[in-house]
Amino acid sequence: MIEIYTDASADGLHAVIGMMVYKDDQMVQEDFRIIKGIYSAQAELLAVAMAVSLFPDEQVHIYTDSLYVVNVLNKLWKIKKYKELWKTVIDLVERNNSIVTFVKGHDKNDRNNRVDRAVRTKLREARKG
Repeated sequence: MIEIYTDASADGLHAVIGMMVYKDDQMVQEDFRIIKGIYSAQAELLAVAMAVSLFPDEQVHIYTDSLYVVNVLNKLWKIKKYKELWKTVIDLVERNNSIVTFVKGHDKNDRNNRVDRAVRTKLREARKG
């Protein structure tokens, strides 16, 4: 199964969403996007949306350090904001029966740490120019 690590970082002016795709324990793709005018929660959600939309007909396993995303998808928390965006993400995840798993951020997971570093680096670059 394809594994995708997603992350996002935002400062109120800029947000960076990113993902790294792994197949057979090898990173095969990465993608990062700069979006203006959104906050961290939206950015984390968009990172997951970007990941699942890359493989619309294939089950993928997504890892995120966003408890917000995982808990809403697992119906532990209610949707309060971004309802249309949530509807899109839920539809994408359910359509291909994808799995979304929480991974603790800034911990011992090398893949999550790698995507986190890349997202933060790209956010710093976006601030400069």
